[in-house]
Formats: sequence, structure tokens, C-alpha cells
Amino acid sequence: MAVTESWEQPRSDELLAQAYRLLATSLQENAPDKGFACELTRLLCETEASESPSASPLWLPLLACQAAGGNPSHALPVAAAWRGLHIASKLLDDVEDGDAARVAKGGLIALPVNLSTGFYAASMLCLSSLSADLSADIMPLFHRTILRMAGGQHRELTRGEGDSIHECVQTIGEKAGSFFALAADAGARCAGRDTSILGPLRDFGFNAGVMLQMTDDLAGFQQRGPIGDLANGRRKLPVIYALSVASARERARLEELLSEAVGDLGAESDLRDTLDVLGSGVYMVTEIARYRRRALASLERLLGVEQHLDELRNWLYCISRFHPPEVALGQDLPEGR
Repeated sequence: MAVTESWEQPRSDELLAQAYRLLATSLQENAPDKGFACELTRLLCETEASESPSASPLWLPLLACQAAGGNPSHALPVAAAWRGLHIASKLLDDVEDGDAARVAKGGLIALPVNLSTGFYAASMLCLSSLSADLSADIMPLFHRTILRMAGGQHRELTRGEGDSIHECVQTIGEKAGSFFALAADAGARCAGRDTSILGPLRDFGFNAGVMLQMTDDLAGFQQRGPIGDLANGRRKLPVIYALSVASARERARLEELLSEAVGDLGAESDLRDTLDVLGSGVYMVTEIARYRRRALASLERLLGVEQHLDELRNWLYCISRFHPPEVALGQDLPEGR
């Protein structure tokens, strides 16, 4: 394996700031309507200000590049493009989940959809600063991942209410798993050296992405009041799990509570209690820990870059701590349910 270039500050916040500036420049220089450019930039600044630097998703493509033997600054265009695509996807998810009020001025839901389009275009333009060969290698990765994510989103929008646990987890893999796998894969390719490292890094990203999405689903399940998943009738993985293990009588009661919980705090509380009795919370914490272990196991397949693998392990630890479930992720939890 090639010797890694020296990099004195592997966790420098300035590197994150450079990635955000690159995306901001792409927005400002290529969006001809100044009002549109200002709104896009405002959302980008809000995103940067709201995140903890040590737990930023942006570290993944940068640290993957380093693990593959390159200077992480070489992956800045990929990091900027990937973060822009991340924001674009979040905007569309908010529309689907009914959470778009923050950017839907005057109730205009089409606004976040249009902003998502702007972030997508700016992201692709960030990739144009790569060399011709590298751009030709990485651009198809982005588009294939977008199609895979859109397919998962399509299934989620059209599935109705009969999803199994397997189908739900498959959708999470297609959306969040493949997206984080893209970050690790594309970032590593910017090192331009050892392609044998791509598979394990891709697996690391995939499992980290599934872990994060399951953590978000657990948080949405635990959130009380009008912004929580239960109060909005969202059938995320905790609900799907409970329905799959419930008896016929319990399922009938769950269906009643799922309908009543929308706008009824008492029914929402009863629903959450019922889901807990059926083991939804324990199942989610166990699965989150399992995917975290899978991510770490992916790194064990790599040799010769131990120092830089520690950087990836530290990043995974930071994002785990920044989005913790009720039980510490470091605990030894059983495999599976």
C-alpha cells in the first residue's frame, strides 16, 4: 500500500469550512437569480452552523481519501458535492414527511422542492473541478447512487402500510446506506492509488449510513408532540417492527392507536407505551449497535493504514455520541433481535 502523504491537522475544522465555501461558491457563481442564490446560501449557512464539527458527515469523504493514501484536501470537491446532495435529499424528505414548513414560505411546498433542485445542480458543478479522468470516474457513482436512493424513496412513497421489516431495512439501505457508501467510495478515489481499499471503505460508509438513519428513526419515535413521528402518523422502522411481532389482537389495537395518535397526545402516549412493551425501542438500539459493529468490522479488512483507520473510528464514535440512542452504543448488545 502506498505511503500516505503527511497531513499535520487531520481534524482541522478549516478543512470543513473549505468544503462549505466551495459549495457556497458553486451556488453563488452559477445561480443567475440573486434571490435564489441568497436563499440557497442561507440554508447552507444554517446547515453549517447547526452541526458539530467533530460529528460532521463531511469528514467521511475526506477521511476515506486519507485512508486510501491521499491528502484529504484532494477530496474537497467530492465532499462539497456530497454535502450539497445531502441537503437536497433532506429537503425532499422534509416535503415527504410534512416537515417542510421551515423553508416553505407562505405554505408554498414547491419552494423546498425547487431549492433541492438548486443544491443538486450546484453539487454536480462542484465535481467539475476534478480532473477529467477523476470526474469521469466519480460522476457516474453520484448518478447511480441518486437513482438507487430515488428508487428507495419511490418504494417508501408507494408501499402503503404493508411493509415487512426486511423491506423497511432494505429501503434504509438503498437511501441512507448507499448515500454514505458513495461518500467513502468517491472520497477514496480522490487518492488515485490503491483501489483494493474501496470495497471495505464502501462497506464502512454503508453501515454507518444505516446506523445513522436508524438512530434518526429512533429519535423520531421518541420525540413527543407535534413534530414527532407518532403524532404525524409516520410508519418508520419502530412501528413496522411492532406490527411484525404483535398478535392479531395487538395489531388491531396498534392500528387504532396509530390513527388516534395524530393530534391526540393521550393516544400518542398510549401508542408509544404499547410499542415499548412490544420491544420497539430495544430492537432499534440493538440494530443500531449491530450496524455500528459492522462498520468497524469493515475497517478490520484493511492493513497498513492503522493511524488513519483510527481517524475513521473516531469519526464513527463522534457521530454515535452526537446522535445517541437511549442505551450507549458502546455497550455489548446481542446480535439481531
